[in-house]
Amino acid sequence: EHFHKFFANCGGYFLEWDTRADAGYDSTGLGRIHYAVAPGPLALSVPFARKPHYKIGRENPAGLALGMAGQRMESAEALEETPDRVKVRIGYPAAEEVCTLSADGVEIVLRGRGKIGYNLPIFRFDGWAETEITVGEREIAVEYMGWRYRISAAGPLVFTGEQYRNRNGYYDLYRAEGENAVRILLNME
Repeated sequence: EHFHKFFANCGGYFLEWDTRADAGYDSTGLGRIHYAVAPGPLALSVPFARKPHYKIGRENPAGLALGMAGQRMESAEALEETPDRVKVRIGYPAAEEVCTLSADGVEIVLRGRGKIGYNLPIFRFDGWAETEITVGEREIAVEYMGWRYRISAAGPLVFTGEQYRNRNGYYDLYRAEGENAVRILLNME
């Protein structure tokens, strides 16, 4: 009841989930993806509160973290831990996500029923500098401070038209979509 954070670390990647976030500061779900010495905001360092208790210039459309579109994360458990790979299961009311960390990146496989989606906030602006974003049908690359964050998906990556803000800057919301499953690979270099 008192513990609501779940962490995974492997291959230089560090992930943090919150299963019961304080809605004034965070959002439930995967709120942090860091890689070794890459800039924190590149993938995501802080999830998005709908009405944050800090100033960002406006409210967000909703609370948001990386995760299944339209469903709230309920549970997290480690499935496998070796020096080369860590595998985590994330539970949703009507779906299951398996997240695998390795030196190759973070692979996310979401399985549900029917048309499903996985929310992917894409870093756009830090308050001083714009990122360089390249969008393809199944790949997005974000370049920032000499680093590249790449999202590859088995299905389409769709811009939702929504924009979010947090302490680190502005993000555009994309969604990886699929029928019964979504597969995504995230990596930074």
